[in-house]
This record gives sequence, structure tokens and C-alpha cells, in this order.
Amino acid sequence: MHGGLNLSELRALGLELDDILIGNGATELIHLVARSVLREGHAAAILAPTFGEFEAACRLQGVAPVQIAPADHGTFRWDLQAAANFLLVRVGDAAAVRLRLLREHRVCVRDCASFGLPEHVRIDVRRMEDCRRLAGALREVMVTSDG
Repeated sequence: MHGGLNLSELRALGLELDDILIGNGATELIHLVARSVLREGHAAAILAPTFGEFEAACRLQGVAPVQIAPADHGTFRWDLQAAANFLLVRVGDAAAVRLRLLREHRVCVRDCASFGLPEHVRIDVRRMEDCRRLAGALREVMVTSDG
């Protein structure tokens, strides 16, 4: 026994003592993990509805989390594949990039300023043909923005 933990039981589960985080409750552990992992500019997703400390811990680290609602509120099951049908891409001035993509290439992306990520655009996953068109337009907009 070590601190109330039976090491042989941990090892039987494929765990070591270093795999265990001990704290004074869920709130402390949530904030410890957030401080250890999250940095400003990172992204976080929260399966909602849930304990409000997840969002609070993210925001204290400068991260605006995206809340993912369950596909079926009665069973609290999340469609994670559908929830992850977009990418966030850091582009600098996202509002300007979004406008140029729309005006010059008729390609629509969403800037993420409302999520607290003003340097990012959200790109939907589409057909391969659409992805190639977007990649070319984004490449052109980014090159002409830099130079």
C-alpha cells in the first residue's frame, strides 16, 4: 500500500502511480489539469451539459471552449463524428481572410472571433473537390496577405 493505493491493483489495470492524480475534489482536479495542459490560443471542446468548472477552468487559461450538445438530449449521447466535422485554422486576421475568400473566390468560411479565437477560421469538411478549391483559395489569400 502507498497512500491508500494498492500498487498491485493499479498495475493489474495497466497503471502506475504516475498515472494517478490526487486532489481534494473534482474542482481542484479540473483546474489542475487545465493549468497543466491549456495555453492561450489552444482549443477545447466540452460535452454539454456538464459541470460548469470545465468552462471556468478553460477561460481562466485564456481558452474559449466550444460546447458540444448531445445528439439526443434524452440519452445524453454525443455524435462525436458529426461534432468534429470542421477544422480550426490559424490564419492571422481571420475576419479579413474570411472576407477575401468570400469576395475573391466565393468560398465561405467562418471566422472564430465569437469563440475567442480572432486569428482562426472554421473550415467545414466537404467533398474532396470542395476541399481542393478551398485549399487553393486559402493558399492564394495567405500568400498575397503576407507579401
